[in-house]
Amino acid sequence: MTKRTLWIAVFVSVIIGAGAGYYVGIVINRSENGTHGKKAIVGYLTEKLQLSDMQQRQLDSILTLMHPVFEKARAGFRAEIQHDIDSTNNLILGILNGQQKGKFIDLIKEMKKDKH
Repeated sequence: MTKRTLWIAVFVSVIIGAGAGYYVGIVINRSENGTHGKKAIVGYLTEKLQLSDMQQRQLDSILTLMHPVFEKARAGFRAEIQHDIDSTNNLILGILNGQQKGKFIDLIKEMKKDKH
């Protein structure tokens, strides 16, 4: 495998992980202004839809009720994506020589460190 192909594989792995994480974060936790959580969602929808006090309380209850469902889905989705990334990385490691493997492992560590 050429160096170019290796970088493409690494790039695809990073994009899949980043894209999935971004999507899950936006759909589940973020309002348009970048704040997080139930309060932000209620505030955002109240502003955009002019929700009444009763509707705000009802929305809050719905979000409270559904929170565990979203958390479970997000945990499963993250685990699935991480599994796919790990599988891709293992396939890449299989085509590298000893020196390249060491460098690739270091790159993976850097990417994981930058993620946190």
